[in-house]
Amino acid sequence: MKNNSNPRIRQGDDVNTEWSQVSYEAWCRENAVEFVSFPEKRIVDLYKVVRSVIEKDFSPAEQRAAVLHWYKGLSVAAAAEKEGTSTANMYRALSRGKEKIRLVLKHLIDCEVYRIPVE
Repeated sequence: MKNNSNPRIRQGDDVNTEWSQVSYEAWCRENAVEFVSFPEKRIVDLYKVVRSVIEKDFSPAEQRAAVLHWYKGLSVAAAAEKEGTSTANMYRALSRGKEKIRLVLKHLIDCEVYRIPVE
């Protein structure tokens, strides 16, 4: 059972889920004027969300790994060599970064809209 000393973390939550919600809500507040809205829908620029996560939530090692591999197109081995680290460390940094992005992006999706009834 979790310690409920933090009122924002409820039973069943985990720290990653809580962090991602806070990160997503902060991004929404910062970019509120840029939203295009339809009834009950908000359209956002995914590139801006991902860039915000990389800039604000990635560690310096995760940022360097993302820039070298995702933006500059270096292979993981070449990026690791450029950073002076092992390929395993580079894979771990990229994996942690992808998970941070996934956790924030999941707040953009209303799962009910995409639920298909089983017949």
